[in-house]
Amino acid sequence: MSSEATPLPADEVIADLVRRLWTADTGAWREGDLTSLAELPAARLRPVAPDERHWFGTEDHAALHIPLTAPAGPGAKADAFRHTAEVVTGVLGPAALLGCWGDQAPFSTAPPAWGSPFRRWHRPDGPNSLELSAGEDGPELVLQPKAPSEHWLEKLGEAPRPITAFLAYSPNDPANDGLGLPGYARTEDWDEFADSLGAFLAPLPAATRALDVELSLALHAAIPGTFGPVTFHLACGTQLELALYPRSGRPRDEELAALGWIQESALASSCDHWHAGEGPVSHHSEAHGAGAAGASALSRLLVDTAKAFGIEAPTGLNLHASADDLGGYRTRYYALPHGGYRSTHDDATPPPAVPVTDADEQLALAAQAYEAEKDEVAARALTRAAGAGSQQRALEAASSYAEARAAMGHRPGAFRYAEVTLEAPAETGPPELRAADRLRSTGESTRARHRYEQLTDHPSFAVRLLARKRLLAAAREAGDEPAAQALLHGRLADIRWAGDGPEALGLFRAAARTGVPVAEFELGERLLRAGEIDEARSVFHRVTDLDTGLVCRALSRIGESYNRRDEGDEAHAWYRRALEAPGEPDTAALAGITCLLGGRAKAAGDLPEARRRYQAVLDLGDPGQRPLAAAHLAEMAYWLGEYDTAARFYEFTLATGTRDAELVGEACCRLAEIRREAGETDLARRCLLRAADSGHPEFARRARALLDDLRRSGGR
Repeated sequence: MSSEATPLPADEVIADLVRRLWTADTGAWREGDLTSLAELPAARLRPVAPDERHWFGTEDHAALHIPLTAPAGPGAKADAFRHTAEVVTGVLGPAALLGCWGDQAPFSTAPPAWGSPFRRWHRPDGPNSLELSAGEDGPELVLQPKAPSEHWLEKLGEAPRPITAFLAYSPNDPANDGLGLPGYARTEDWDEFADSLGAFLAPLPAATRALDVELSLALHAAIPGTFGPVTFHLACGTQLELALYPRSGRPRDEELAALGWIQESALASSCDHWHAGEGPVSHHSEAHGAGAAGASALSRLLVDTAKAFGIEAPTGLNLHASADDLGGYRTRYYALPHGGYRSTHDDATPPPAVPVTDADEQLALAAQAYEAEKDEVAARALTRAAGAGSQQRALEAASSYAEARAAMGHRPGAFRYAEVTLEAPAETGPPELRAADRLRSTGESTRARHRYEQLTDHPSFAVRLLARKRLLAAAREAGDEPAAQALLHGRLADIRWAGDGPEALGLFRAAARTGVPVAEFELGERLLRAGEIDEARSVFHRVTDLDTGLVCRALSRIGESYNRRDEGDEAHAWYRRALEAPGEPDTAALAGITCLLGGRAKAAGDLPEARRRYQAVLDLGDPGQRPLAAAHLAEMAYWLGEYDTAARFYEFTLATGTRDAELVGEACCRLAEIRREAGETDLARRCLLRAADSGHPEFARRARALLDDLRRSGGR
């Protein structure tokens, strides 16, 4: 590495380079596809490493790196990164995703010592992403295939080590639709928490300086005898500093000094530690800039102080909700505690009948109120329990109470608990739900309603509830109480279906009489399940005449009604009509119908038509049907002896992240056969090991037999 600063290229040079990379045709990232790009000054192609192969399909290269400068010192590198980001943003607009990788850079690469900030741009329909990343000597532009990097990101939470990254994504950017983010992990161990927090804090001052952001992170603490007040504050812009608010029960000043705290009255803090509703801080740590030693030591200061307060485990700390927002980006801080205390109360005594944050107490209160027939009190307690992090338990209790009240003939109580089940799921959902929310926020209420209606038929139970909740809120905002009641009737009927089908069907009929599209569609669905095909078909015909986003699905169900009576030609005609349904596009329904038509063509031996249909499913981009469509395309290519194409589609099947045992088992077994035939025995062995663990009896047995054969042949 150079010890002297090297000037950045001129802004116009960087901008031209960005435009060329953004519009580049990289083919399939195979040898020869990137010849012209590899000739760019300082460009370096990074091949797919052996331990990265499972993230990739047929790509030979993982990324194209173009370093831009080699300035001296972490601060100079961060400043060069920030300036380059301004140039790239001027060409492409704001990044869709940004953050700091912490101590785990993508795939098998090691993050540079000075920090690991990044900004990423990608198109919703584009095959690549362009990233401004941290190289050893400063910023670099990285062009990479999008699918493997997104798959790695989503699976990061399954890594054996804790995640130490922070990620910020734009929820209103269509480029992020379909982007999966890793889940959180919790620990009860202070040492494990301190280690991961230290790894997060060490590069943070360089990262925030490079990203030109200022983090203001307030932490609640479950101090015994309190509601978990905001106690700590972490600020990081050009410097990193930890601060402490005055709280009752805190250690004495001399004890805090021994831990490493500095009194604010003796020396003013370097960072702004203002937090809404709080006064000035009483103590702060030393401040640390980019590359300064000691930043990671703040993790131990926080842990030792939390222990001194009597907090038993890291789960007694929690980020304040305000940390979620970063100038229009939603953030996730994986090394910081979350999901516990969020109350802004301090030492006030809680009202005895309304505990604020303890989910167990709220659930107990709900049970007592239910037994006492105080349904409104119970419903409110269940809502608070859901808000305190026990969504699933609150949902189960509310469903049970609703069913019991309905069985007693107590409809008001049953409806109240049914409404609680719509409040229980967390306010998250798939890209389709976020897209509908964006439509509603921009005033396109009809299109938003159509999208929500489609999502009431989503495979995910939680998403169905969230969509119904949105529709209920919209109906009440519009003063449409009949529609609101129809939605509650439908939810209660859904709860009652398993326990009392005839009564539930009566509730569905009552809801459908309002003419609310979701209620009509649900009645048709239940009638179809019950074998009442003629009536179901009549209901679905009514749905097709309504102003709703469910027209495509209703036409598809009419086709299904004919299919159930073995009237294949008539069913086929209705499926084709569904593909041409007017109104709001219904990607999930279109993908399902197209996949079904592909299956009919494949069964009839019309492989060209089947391949056309399954490719159309992939082009639609629906995550639910994509693994199955790719697997069918792979199998047909295998039948035809097109082994390279088969391998590409089998690898794509696995890259979707499907957990379907049959799809995983077949893809891995067939890939192993193809790889072994090509002499790639190591890859073949790894595919067989995965097939053996797939859980599918036939393919697991076949994989074990092939592994034995490999061993006997000496790996040939």
